[in-house]
Amino acid sequence: MTIIDSVNVKECPHCNKFIGVFNQLSGNTFGGIYWTDGKSCFPMLEQYNSLVKTHCCGNLIWLDKLDVIDKIKLYPRNESEVESKKNLFEKLLSYEYPEFNDYIQLINELSITQDEERNYRLLAWWAGNDIRREYHYKKRRINEDKYYEMSVGEKNNIKILFNLLNDKVQNEIIAKAEIKRELGEFEQAINLLTYVTDYELKIYSEMILELCLQKDFSVREVII
Repeated sequence: MTIIDSVNVKECPHCNKFIGVFNQLSGNTFGGIYWTDGKSCFPMLEQYNSLVKTHCCGNLIWLDKLDVIDKIKLYPRNESEVESKKNLFEKLLSYEYPEFNDYIQLINELSITQDEERNYRLLAWWAGNDIRREYHYKKRRINEDKYYEMSVGEKNNIKILFNLLNDKVQNEIIAKAEIKRELGEFEQAINLLTYVTDYELKIYSEMILELCLQKDFSVREVII
């Protein structure tokens, strides 16, 4: 069970509106969903990402860099401050996580280190794959192939990411193999998987290998 005990009040640096950032008191990883590109989702655990896109003005902001203006207690119920701070609580706006193009814009506009570029390109890869995750997980029909297949921009992003990953690190070798698979370069992916020796990562490498043999180039859920 997920329990949210309070909400931090922060101010958008672009339009000065109030943003609510919920604080999780408890949660767990039960029911976690894992994907071949390395992303994981946990229904009972709020996953925090400092870089978000505001609903007030649509700008990217780093939540960790913003001061906490106030804090509104929500739990336990008998100590809730929702009523006593109602005027402030009702002004709070939410946010969403950036989309593929947001990350690419960030990479192009900012002066960043190689490690930062690698992280942003990884997040861009995951964000681009989210529509395909939705397709597989919810079994929705997508009538137009352009919404299902990787765009040219997405392919360019993971090609650059491939060269930023360390071929001496086991989980990054798997990421490189997955990139090759999603590009349809199955033989190269299979060759990379031969270098995966970590027992705990075998479930990922074996599934990616099976998908390569099936000539499947889409992100897939990993059954743990």
